[in-house]
Amino acid sequence: MNFKRLLLLSLTFTFFNLTNAQESQIKDSYFGIKLGANSSNLSGESTKDDDGRETDVKSRIGFYVGGFYHHELSDKLSVQPELLFSYQGARIDIKRWEGVPVTAGSDIDLPYVLLPLMLQYEVFDKFHLELGPQLGYNLGKFITIKGKVVLNGETFMLEDRLEDVARWDFSLLAGAGYSFNEKITAKFRFAQGLNSLDQRDRDAFTLYNQVFSLGLEYNFN
Repeated sequence: MNFKRLLLLSLTFTFFNLTNAQESQIKDSYFGIKLGANSSNLSGESTKDDDGRETDVKSRIGFYVGGFYHHELSDKLSVQPELLFSYQGARIDIKRWEGVPVTAGSDIDLPYVLLPLMLQYEVFDKFHLELGPQLGYNLGKFITIKGKVVLNGETFMLEDRLEDVARWDFSLLAGAGYSFNEKITAKFRFAQGLNSLDQRDRDAFTLYNQVFSLGLEYNFN
């Protein structure tokens, strides 16, 4: 099942519940803000390409901030569209460059505008689970890979640029939330990217976004 089918199924499930909301008792609707930290990565513990490059991809810490609109469909079911800015990416340690062993590293910066659409189900009082699709737009034009290289005892700078980076990112999200009170809710989420960021013709890297996030929501209800 490809990412388009997963996205379609998630959207269909969400809007099916929205269509049937008239049969449910609508409790409340409100706006709010949210912020938090994320640990992001690009899938693939080790990646290689035809030019003899080999890298290890590791997670790095970033942040997100934005707003949301919460609409309760019934006592248990809610829908929550959001608009977020998320600063994420990864850490790349270069092990081999053009067939030569090297020691180098670089941070990949991926600033995104995100549009999650979450369907939330209250399991019990103050605790809910959520699932939904997410559309992201990459504000960066390319990925820069650079670092200090130590080769045969000599140190020099290495820089390369991956320009064929996907602008749009489609992800599937799953998470949970716990409300401390009527205003503040703690949120945990995992996002799995469904399309590779590397858009070059040859399959050198399979760079899928993977993001764990933890933060707080404050509603204006």
